[in-house]
Amino acid sequence: MEKGKSIDVELTEEDLRMELQRLRQEIQETREKRIEVEIATAVARAANTALDEDLATKMARYAIMNKETVAMRKEHDVFNNDITMRLQKIREKCSFFNQEANNGPEDTHPGATEEDTDEEIIYMPLFLGRLKGGDKKITLPAYEPTHSVGVRVVSYALSYEHLKASRMFKPLEGTTFGFVFESSQKMCAYHPNQRGHTIEECVELKAAIRNLINVGEIPYMWGENTILTCDQTETNMPVTEHTLFYCHYFTPFKKTLLEIYS
Repeated sequence: MEKGKSIDVELTEEDLRMELQRLRQEIQETREKRIEVEIATAVARAANTALDEDLATKMARYAIMNKETVAMRKEHDVFNNDITMRLQKIREKCSFFNQEANNGPEDTHPGATEEDTDEEIIYMPLFLGRLKGGDKKITLPAYEPTHSVGVRVVSYALSYEHLKASRMFKPLEGTTFGFVFESSQKMCAYHPNQRGHTIEECVELKAAIRNLINVGEIPYMWGENTILTCDQTETNMPVTEHTLFYCHYFTPFKKTLLEIYS
């Protein structure tokens, strides 16, 4: 009997030992699973934090871009208003922008009286001059108005001097078409006048006229005389065939009309 009882007790202890081992193994597995869960949770939290930071960065960039867009719109409105005011001042202060090319100066109609009766006032509108032999060729000095008063757009660069003195045309950047400073300060030999003007001033005037044409304030063509052939000899170049319109606004800068107006 005592032997049997001893065997039963030993078997019970073995069972307890195995049960304890099993519990230890389960505890270890549970700990490992908990570590895995904690690692996965940390990774998820880090990813969530990164997403939050990215979202905050994008929202900040959106706010900055929105402010810049509003500022750009305000600047655009101010620029448009400034251009409108400048053009309005040009129309109000410079009568030749509103006068037709075929209109003569004031007080030159047949009924007008002059103090000096010996001097005959002759008015020749822009591009209208003395034709040479009826061949529809005309020299640059030939179509200079005897009295350049009230012509439509400009008569050579003296008009530029008037606009510049009135502070209606500021110097335009990037309008020298590659001319170096020394060359730009030379006198322009293509559009002579009593005072003279530099190549730089001539180019700036042409750029200002181009801008007015682009915004539709002055027309691109001024009548049939713009297609007459000009035989004005260019400096160090043979006589070329080109129109008065081209000669008046784009000589000697060899840019095509497409390049200039693009």
